[in-house]
Amino acid sequence: MREHFFDDKRLDRQRLYDIGFRDDSLGLFRETTFLNGQFLLQIAVRNDGVDTCLIDEASGEEYVLHHVKEAVGSFVGSVRTEYDAVLSELEACLASQDVFSLPYTLKLIEYVRD
Repeated sequence: MREHFFDDKRLDRQRLYDIGFRDDSLGLFRETTFLNGQFLLQIAVRNDGVDTCLIDEASGEEYVLHHVKEAVGSFVGSVRTEYDAVLSELEACLASQDVFSLPYTLKLIEYVRD
């Protein structure tokens, strides 16, 4: 699922390596477990954004209820909290607001650097 936590943010590749991301064919990738290993969270950082996939280890299938606002209860609430905490930590540690985000401005900055 595409995550919009990171829209208009720039991620530092070296910092991603430092916290366990590794190169794959399309960008950077990391897996982490939470809730005592009940879930596996796969995070992929690509040029066009951040994708996640949360896998229920018991069934081996993708778990999506944490994205459904109408889903309530202590279990889905704890999953949602842990999921958001992992992504919020990533955002807080690694993402910086892209102050200059217009394409023309970025081209101008690139020109000046060269």
